Amino acid sequence: MVLAQPTTLCNLDDTYCYLPERAVARRMTAEVADAVAAGVGEWSREHPVAVLWHGGEPLAAGVAYLRFLMDRFGQGEDHLVTHAVQTNATLIDERWCELFATRGMRVGVSLDGAGKANAARVDRRGHVTTDRGRLLGGRPHDAGPGVRPGLQLHPGRTGRDSAGASCGARQCPADGHP
Repeated sequence: MVLAQPTTLCNLDDTYCYLPERAVARRMTAEVADAVAAGVGEWSREHPVAVLWHGGEPLAAGVAYLRFLMDRFGQGEDHLVTHAVQTNATLIDERWCELFATRGMRVGVSLDGAGKANAARVDRRGHVTTDRGRLLGGRPHDAGPGVRPGLQLHPGRTGRDSAGASCGARQCPADGHP
């Protein structure tokens, strides 16, 4: 697995975040992406390679720019190169869902839990953002193949608020697998 940071920017200001410059919008350059992609291409001759885009908030780079970076990696040599994203889910919209589905991307959602357990997940004004996550709206749906919430909470199992994926019209089972 290769961890890649498409941008330093994060749209949230979690009180526990370890990234010092998350308010600064620096994006990975094409040159850096090409250098990483070359190494990934070499590794894919030996085994499959997963590129995990994380941040900051990787979706803050924008759909077009993340697609641009991903395109530089190709499909791999003898083994497949896949892409995944770790996100706070607050920026997910239909364009992101389309990218996730068409690229077969796995999606991990960073959460602290439901309700009050997520109180440290705040925006730049200090407002709690639990209800802003596209994948956290209590509407468990699946965006397509490979799109899975990183965490789902269900009232019947946890006694807390529910959270799930919301990128389409199909139900996503409780365990996150179709």
